[in-house]
Parts: sequence; structure tokens; C-alpha cells
Amino acid sequence: MRRERMKIVVDENMPHACELFAEFGEVVPLPGRQIGAADLQDADVLLVRSVTRVDAGLLASCPRLGFVGTATIGTDHIDTALLAERGIPFFSAPGCNKYSVGDYVLSALLVLAERHELSLDQMSLAVIGAGNTGECVAGKAEALGMRVLRCDPPRARQEGAAGFVDYRAALSADIVSFHVPLTREGPDATFHLLGQREIAARPIGQILIEMGVLDEQQLVRLAARRQFTKLRSQRSVYRLAASRKRGDQIHSR
Repeated sequence: MRRERMKIVVDENMPHACELFAEFGEVVPLPGRQIGAADLQDADVLLVRSVTRVDAGLLASCPRLGFVGTATIGTDHIDTALLAERGIPFFSAPGCNKYSVGDYVLSALLVLAERHELSLDQMSLAVIGAGNTGECVAGKAEALGMRVLRCDPPRARQEGAAGFVDYRAALSADIVSFHVPLTREGPDATFHLLGQREIAARPIGQILIEMGVLDEQQLVRLAARRQFTKLRSQRSVYRLAASRKRGDQIHSR
């Protein structure tokens, strides 16, 4: 008996998904923000990006679903516990954009160095979250002659403290770059990792490169009153904003 071809539902903005998976079954590209439970009733595979929340509502009626994948590093949009409970295999893509993030941070640092007359080889960079992406950033910074401080409690517990600094020491660096997953529970929760108290204590002129773990409302309030240099990233859309003494800004997308 001939096996029925799989139905593969994919986010339409995943490059080359149709070409890559056509040999495995029928590929159905849909807008990520509009994928609903009705689209998965006869789906075998679901491939998403960060704009699709995979939870009990989305998976209300999908008896054939046998695999979920996300083309992202982060997994905060996926109810992984629910998938495990239902025995549905799940994979993310750790490190998938580490080179592009590393190149972005490198170029941003060079722009700031030129605009603010900074000597990067005389400065320190703290990398908070020294995983795939963080290590890529660290390597590029070290190539510029910067002193790199790695802060990664899970790695420090597993590999030993040598080569790592604690969070307080990391926050003393000239530049602090956050490359951690967004998590809200557990001993290493990262939601508002840089909260109101920490932001208020930041020295004038310190540079932050943040990946969605700062208390942004507090940061905006302080930025309105103080000279504060900030590099901001929201998922895959990057905006460089550096406030100077005259209040002018640089924007790069």
C-alpha cells in the first residue's frame, strides 16, 4: 500500500522551505502570524518562526502532527512541555544566526568607536550568555584586542569557574552584550535580567547591546534624562541608537 504524502505547514517567510521540503511531501506555506488550529488538522509537520505561538490553542486538533521545528534560536514562543507531553519531537536552530549577529555587533562597535573616538583595544566587553552566538561575538571582540569577560552561569557550573566572571563583574565592563535565551523561570531566568535597579546603576557612557532581556520602559525613562549609549535588537530587526552629548542619533537597520 502506497504511503500517503506528508503535509508540511511552514511559515511562508522561511527562505527556500518549499524547495527544500517538497520531496518529503506537500508543503503549505502560510503567513506565520495567521497559522491557526484549522490549518493543522491534517498536518504532519509544522515549521515556524518566532511570530507563531505554538501552544494548546494552536494544537487543539492535530492528531497527525508528528514534528514541530522552529527556525530560531529562542524557544519562548513554543510550549515545549506540551510537545513533550504529547510525544511530539521538537527541534530549534541554536547558533543559526551567530555569524550575522557577530558581524552586526562588530560593525556596530566600529561605528561607535569612530563616532565617539573610542579605542576598542583599550576597552572591555562583557558577553552575558557565552553560547553559540555569544562566543562568536567574543571571538570578534578579542580579534579587535578587546578584553572579553564571559558570564555564563550554566557553563560555569558545568565546566568550572575558570574563564568566567559573575554577573556583577560583567556589568562593570565598558560594553555589555546580552546573548541569552528569554526565560522567565528557573535559577538562570533572563526576563528583565537587567532590571530597574541595574539600569539605574549603569555608569554614564556605558554601551549596552541587548537582546530582549532589559526592562525597556525603565531604560526609556532613564535615556530621556541621561546620556546613555544603547544598541538595541529586537529578534531579527536591529536598530542602532547612540545618544551623544548633543542628543543626535545614529540608526542602522
